[in-house]
Amino acid sequence: MSELHTELTTSFTTADTEGAVSIQFSGATLSVTFSNFRTSPQIVTFHHAREFSWTGWEHASSDAKPDSVYEVTGSALLAPFLRFAVEGRPFRHFRLGFNAEGKFLDVIAIEMEYKPG
Repeated sequence: MSELHTELTTSFTTADTEGAVSIQFSGATLSVTFSNFRTSPQIVTFHHAREFSWTGWEHASSDAKPDSVYEVTGSALLAPFLRFAVEGRPFRHFRLGFNAEGKFLDVIAIEMEYKPG
């Protein structure tokens, strides 16, 4: 299966985070809190999250920039969830590049929501 990365236009950036990236998972909600070089804490929440993991650069497609946010189609991580939906909305594979961490955060969820901290 070949991954296709579509860069998402977001009102936040994952570039050059400072300090720890905090991940909290409760029920089906995943919250990721981080600060970057120009902002106070940022909170990205994933609704109906089913799976998440850190992926090193060496395991990601070469078309993914390490400081961007993507929706990934054709991924093996998403494949088991393709036949399911919540309220008619399909699961999606989000990939957030945290270049300061040297990793991507991969999340399978229905929706991604941003809130300034």
